[in-house]
Amino acid sequence: MIRDGYTFRHRQFYFRPLAEFGREIAKEHFRSKDWDSLGAFLWTRPQFYGNEDEIEEDDQQTIFRAMMEYDTDGNFQNLKDSVRIILTDPRLSMRTCASCKKWWFDHDTGLVARNSEGLLLRPEDTALPCETREGCSKGHYDSPIELNETNQKVWKHYLEWRSVGLPNEDKYCPIVRRNWSIISRLIEKHGFPAICN
Repeated sequence: MIRDGYTFRHRQFYFRPLAEFGREIAKEHFRSKDWDSLGAFLWTRPQFYGNEDEIEEDDQQTIFRAMMEYDTDGNFQNLKDSVRIILTDPRLSMRTCASCKKWWFDHDTGLVARNSEGLLLRPEDTALPCETREGCSKGHYDSPIELNETNQKVWKHYLEWRSVGLPNEDKYCPIVRRNWSIISRLIEKHGFPAICN
């Protein structure tokens, strides 16, 4: 089973949403009422994990609907934006907005500023970086750009397998290929900071 945040459970069955091309294939089989081809496409890996003979029609309909309706585009955009920040400003990517509100950061080093008495608290009357003209790469604290729950698992999956290569099953999943392609292009462009290893 692929553990990248895109494998979901319905009862004893596990399934993955279909990417755009997969949805088009499923729609074509559905429109032409080619149920055998649709079943062969849907109820096999990497889309489906479970015993096809045990799946009832109600479960098939529920899973098929979930496969077709899951919106992957928002997650892909979140992945691109968040990984870009991880690669270009790793310390900022690890900093929470709450810590930025509390502490005075040196934006050249990405660390909390210090004086002879220790770490500096942010003065109450100063604007937060996200509220200045320059802004913050993560955006405003109301809606910061950071890996959502699914993409935290995508990033973990990438870090776990990047050195040794993907298992064969993962290679055949269009969502995995798209995610890894996004990450690889960003790493080619920005490099991989030592802090991420």
